[in-house]
Amino acid sequence: MNKEYGPIAKFSGLEPRKDFVFIYDPKDVETVYRNDGLWPIRPAFQSLDYYRKHTRKDFFKGVGGLVVE
Repeated sequence: MNKEYGPIAKFSGLEPRKDFVFIYDPKDVETVYRNDGLWPIRPAFQSLDYYRKHTRKDFFKGVGGLVVE
């Protein structure tokens, strides 16, 4: 996606989810995190959550991790 859309790409209309913004440059990621506000909204990766809690629950033992929860 970086090659096709550039270092920052926004995907809209992915109902029922809000817009997704993909950032590839570490400097831009730092800027976003530093300006995200006091209570940022960072939704979990639903597919990773499902994988850890259902598909491989024997390995992860019900723990989602920082990326998921």
